Amino acid sequence: MAIIEILLPKMGESVAEATVINLLVESGSSVEADEAIVEIATDKVDSEVPAPEDGVLVEWLIAEGDVVPVGAAIAKYEVGGELGESAPQPAAAEPATVAAADLVAETTPTPEPTPVSGPTPVSEPTPVSEPTPVSEPTPAPEPTPAPEPTPAPEPTPA
Repeated sequence: MAIIEILLPKMGESVAEATVINLLVESGSSVEADEAIVEIATDKVDSEVPAPEDGVLVEWLIAEGDVVPVGAAIAKYEVGGELGESAPQPAAAEPATVAAADLVAETTPTPEPTPVSGPTPVSEPTPVSEPTPVSEPTPAPEPTPAPEPTPAPEPTPA
């Protein structure tokens, strides 16, 4: 089985480091996927780092009380291993470096690409008709003058 390094995950935009509070799992212990393996504290939040998948925690690279930068390796982890079943690793082989949240199963098959048929013909664009010229607005009719007032009849003497 492959041995990977578990990295201290990014906790937030401005968090650059975390303090190791408690190592929850001892070296050599079998661990289930998503099981908390270490408690950490930042200036913003206290959190737990989970195991990326079933396996064995081979070795801690940190100790309680250490201040660790985000992205630093915190443990060596055998993916899918069982306690005592570890196969010998070649001395020159370097462990893969994987963030706990970014680990992808090694046995995931790569899907075959779907064949694409020839190019689809593109239809000619529809011509745009010339805009219709806008006619000048018709002027408003002249207002008709008001009729002259008719003088009132003179009163007749009685």
